[in-house]
Amino acid sequence: MALSDASGDSVALGNGGHHNLSANGNGPSNSSTPVSSGQDPLTAADCLTDGDQEVVVKDGGCKVQQRSHVVQRTNRPSQNGGVVKQNSSLRNLPPSSPKRHVSSSLSQSSSSHSLQPPPSAASTVTSTPPCAAPVDSRTAPSSRTQAQAQGPGRLHPAPAASLPAHTLTPMPILLTRPPPSVSNTSISSAGRSISRTRRLESALQGPFDSPKADWPVVVLGVCTVLIVVCALVGVLVPDLPDFSDPLLGFEPRGTAIGQRLVTWNNMVKNTGYRATLANYPFKYADEQAKNHQEPRWPEDHFDRDKRQAEWDFSKEFFCDVPGDSYSRLVFASAEGKNLWNIQAIKSMCNLDNTKVRSHRDYWSLCQRTNDASCCPSWTLGNYVAALTNRSSCQKITERDVAHTLKILRSCAKYYHNGTLGPECWDMALRRKDQLKCGTVPRKCTKYNAVYQILHFLVDKDFLSTKSLEFSPPMLKYSMLFSPTEKGESMMNIYLDNFENWNSSDGITTVTGIEFGIKHDLFQDYLLTDTVYPAIAIVIVLLVMCVYTRSIFITLMTIIAIISSLIVSYFLYRMVFNFEFFPFMNLTALIILVGIGADDAFVLCDVWNYTKFDKPHAELSETVGVTLQHAALSMFVTSFTTSAAFYANYVSNITAIRCFGVYAGTAILVNYILMVTWLPAVVVLHERYLPNLFPCAKPQEPQSGCCTRTFWTGLCQKANDCLFAVSEASRIFFEKVLPCIVIKLRYLWLFWFLAITVGGAYVVCVNPKMKLPSLELAEFQVFRSSHPFERYDAEYKKLFMFERVHHGEDLHMPITIIWGVTPEDNGDPLNPKNKGKLMLDNSFNIASPASQLWILNFCQKLRNQSFVFQSDEQDFTSCFIETFKQWMENQDCEEAPVYPCCSQSTFPYKQEVFELCIKRAIMELDRSTNYHLDSKTPGPRFDINDTIRAIVLEFKSTYLFTLAYEKMFQFYREVDAWILEELRYAPEGLSHGWFISNLEFYDLQDSLSDALWLPWRCQWLWLSA
Repeated sequence: MALSDASGDSVALGNGGHHNLSANGNGPSNSSTPVSSGQDPLTAADCLTDGDQEVVVKDGGCKVQQRSHVVQRTNRPSQNGGVVKQNSSLRNLPPSSPKRHVSSSLSQSSSSHSLQPPPSAASTVTSTPPCAAPVDSRTAPSSRTQAQAQGPGRLHPAPAASLPAHTLTPMPILLTRPPPSVSNTSISSAGRSISRTRRLESALQGPFDSPKADWPVVVLGVCTVLIVVCALVGVLVPDLPDFSDPLLGFEPRGTAIGQRLVTWNNMVKNTGYRATLANYPFKYADEQAKNHQEPRWPEDHFDRDKRQAEWDFSKEFFCDVPGDSYSRLVFASAEGKNLWNIQAIKSMCNLDNTKVRSHRDYWSLCQRTNDASCCPSWTLGNYVAALTNRSSCQKITERDVAHTLKILRSCAKYYHNGTLGPECWDMALRRKDQLKCGTVPRKCTKYNAVYQILHFLVDKDFLSTKSLEFSPPMLKYSMLFSPTEKGESMMNIYLDNFENWNSSDGITTVTGIEFGIKHDLFQDYLLTDTVYPAIAIVIVLLVMCVYTRSIFITLMTIIAIISSLIVSYFLYRMVFNFEFFPFMNLTALIILVGIGADDAFVLCDVWNYTKFDKPHAELSETVGVTLQHAALSMFVTSFTTSAAFYANYVSNITAIRCFGVYAGTAILVNYILMVTWLPAVVVLHERYLPNLFPCAKPQEPQSGCCTRTFWTGLCQKANDCLFAVSEASRIFFEKVLPCIVIKLRYLWLFWFLAITVGGAYVVCVNPKMKLPSLELAEFQVFRSSHPFERYDAEYKKLFMFERVHHGEDLHMPITIIWGVTPEDNGDPLNPKNKGKLMLDNSFNIASPASQLWILNFCQKLRNQSFVFQSDEQDFTSCFIETFKQWMENQDCEEAPVYPCCSQSTFPYKQEVFELCIKRAIMELDRSTNYHLDSKTPGPRFDINDTIRAIVLEFKSTYLFTLAYEKMFQFYREVDAWILEELRYAPEGLSHGWFISNLEFYDLQDSLSDALWLPWRCQWLWLSA
């Protein structure tokens, strides 16, 4: 039935009358309900309370604590598994006796017309639960408006200290019929449905609640011992994680490209003297040296190195030639003007002196010819000084600048037509090389200054063929080379003088920097930025502390979260036997803080509701009911989240696989601690540490404002703020939001449906979600305005030496390998374990059929549209072509040997091929300037000089880029053509494969394939 102040089918009970309220009017009731004047209609089930709970009736300004009358519903289901509606939701009632009465005092008061409170009414109020704030006395409604604001079906107990002990005649109570839509059948059906849920919840409750309630210290002690043991074993037994390279592990393993890259890297590492493979016949060379007393290493290499060591650089203005290995800065005008003026040129020299050369580490890093001074920097000012015989940049004049510009204008045409090169000035003889640059005027070759200025120090548009007519020519950017090797040694100079500097002196601005420390600085920033997740964690803990009103519970929750990481690390290293612990695994702490805080909120909320429903229940019963409701919710959340992380194990990227296993394990361990550790903590707090926050305690009445302490006033203000926020939140969620949702429901449905359709179109159709398409030659790790990123993205294209080295000449290589099996037999979960090199025993290049096929293969490959055609003589791309030419030009008369290689015709016999290829390699190495290294194409010999592998390498027409589509097209086109050709290869060459600079493309492709996998697993789990 319902209690209401409305008319209709209700029967009024006056102040002076007395009625026994029951389901049929024949017997006393089993439950009691509070009633206040002007209260909104409430059903009897809505106001049902358990046991002897005392409730408050407030009428006008008078407050009274009493035992309320009893109203019982006619269609109430049986006590076993019965269901009532409380707070707008169905609630299970525990089995109880049908004749259960509140107290004897209620029976006595039923025969009179007034309600007398018991003598101990003010002292029987239950203490505030540990996980929630005590209810302020102002929350008790004092009028019809306040009562209605509480919402239907809600009970709000007030502190006993605010209730005076006096009698009050009960207000009229109206008895109404239940809504006709609620039938016995529907309530019984709901009861059976929730009964099944209770059985599932009970499975998670089990017999483990009693130890947590009766012996919380024992439970905490056992958990602590296990955690300490896991921590000690995990730290002392295996090696500690190494986070020196945070990017380690972000590489695909197991993919076709990944296996080829691993094999190629292993091949490079195992190529050299007395290694698995060698590109030089060392054994044959040693035998020839013993028999003919020939030098093992070419003499010209030694002589060349000796001459370089004996050069007297002190006679030259500069110590060396600027190059890619030196640190450099890019300058631009601060006002967008021309840089070719004496103020800008001297400004660049001054910034070099104040920001680079004056640093304390510069002296130990700079290149020098003697102990007295460092070499000068390669700047425009120093080149002007060298061409005009000045001692330094600061001594130049306007006339010197104009004279140098006149020389550059007259010599620029020789640079652009290729006749003015880097070797036009003989550094040893200090004069122009007439053989190489006879047509170039001497003033253009002096010190190679003109070539180096145009090639290294000014942008490509300055004095270009199109801008020669302009007077004066516009210089937008200028490069400065410092005589220090780029690399990690430049880190302190950057951090001290460039990181927080505004990059300008008012005349010129440093817009680009290349110190070779981009990725090292990124790793440092990555470690430094961990302070921001730490701040977020602190904020979450503060919110948890305010919400639970307990420092103890908050601290124990964070200890449980950290313990979850410790136990997970033990399982990760010792049980799962993972050797690699990536830096990415540390982010599991952020995930666990969110999940652990959510579990703590759920447990505390259910604990509070249980304490409110059963204030006099034993702790074991409270813990059991709490876990019965909270454990299932926490389990579903934890299990589904961990399943999504475990799904990452099928990824091809090592770091993501390791992170998925570690994070998923940490979430499950956290759940176990949340249903063992945290309930014991709450019980311990309930018994020994109630109301640890002074602000959480109900305030006693004060005699005056002057007697209040500062802390009490502060706590009162905090309570006022919390109360205001709580009231605003309650009004919004109970009044405003339901009204907006219900009245505008069709608009909301249409709006969100339109957003869903539009989002699906954008993601799947146009422009649709796709991998990066920006054509960058370098991977971006900082903001676009950072000087490191600006140098890579903008200025590499503007200077000729960078365009030759990194731009126009950076063609994707096509490297084709025979004789090595592309197999990654290392540990895919450890990026430091790449396995061993596996040789192909079926490989045979010495047979005549293989020689003919490989020569024909090279000729066909050169004619393909994706191969770059170069005019330069190429000795190494296809070794069989160079070897054939050498065999045809070999003369046997001067050095009679057997067999004479020139007397054989192609294809050669196997024994002739194997012998003559060794002689050819030694001859080419002796007669050419090409240096053989581990990546040089050509044959590979084992320790017995047997050819075990060959490498061919060509340049493609594709330029390196980070754009996925371009690299996808390059890989598919080249790989498809090579696989088609290998179908017709002889048996000894049928297992070749191709590789290129595809590391980043393979990473993008692996991320694309694994993007939707966790979502698919989550969807399958939810569907099941």
